[in-house]
Amino acid sequence: MPTVVEGFRLLPELVEPLLTDRLTSTTARLGLQGVPVEVGTTEDELTKRVTGLFSL
Repeated sequence: MPTVVEGFRLLPELVEPLLTDRLTSTTARLGLQGVPVEVGTTEDELTKRVTGLFSL
């Protein structure tokens, strides 16, 4: 399924090479901290999840 990025439809095979390194490192770090991370999660959503963990 194509990924929608700010109104542009991009094919996953074009997007994934650009995002893989960043997503992998972010997912690995946050995953180890117990933060759920799915492909397509925005940085704002991640920030809310991480902030929520620290505000418990």
